[in-house]
Amino acid sequence: MNHNVRRFMSLWDCPKPVIAKIAGWAVGGATDLAMCANLPFMADDAHIGYASTDRIGE
Repeated sequence: MNHNVRRFMSLWDCPKPVIAKIAGWAVGGATDLAMCANLPFMADDAHIGYASTDRIGE
C-alpha cells in the first residue's frame, strides 16, 4: 500500500504540470491518478469514483 501511495504522490509532487484526460470510467486507482493531476479534464459522459462507496451505510 505504501508503495502505491508513493507512486501517486510522485505525480502530486512533480515539478512539471500533470494533465489527466478522463474519458469513460475512472474507478478506484484511476480516480486516485486523476486527482493527483494538476489539470484533470473530463469528458461530458465520464464517470469517476470508487466502486464500493454506494454501499456505505448498508
